[in-house]
Amino acid sequence: HGYLSNYIEGAVTPELDALIGHALAYNRDYVAPTLQRRKPEGIEVAALERLDRELAAAPADASAVDLQNIVYAIGNEG
Repeated sequence: HGYLSNYIEGAVTPELDALIGHALAYNRDYVAPTLQRRKPEGIEVAALERLDRELAAAPADASAVDLQNIVYAIGNEG
């Protein structure tokens, strides 16, 4: 689970590995099958298009906080 290792030093332990496996199995078995996907509508389309443009224009070295601020600002205006 390299993803967590990117954020938490020493995150790879047998216990955590087991918990992550259980969480992924729960998602696969109970959450994913019930998702109701739909196409975006109305202002959602415009917001997603703006998000695409602004993220594409963000500098390559933009921090996670900078990117999250872009997402938040667009979502907050909708």
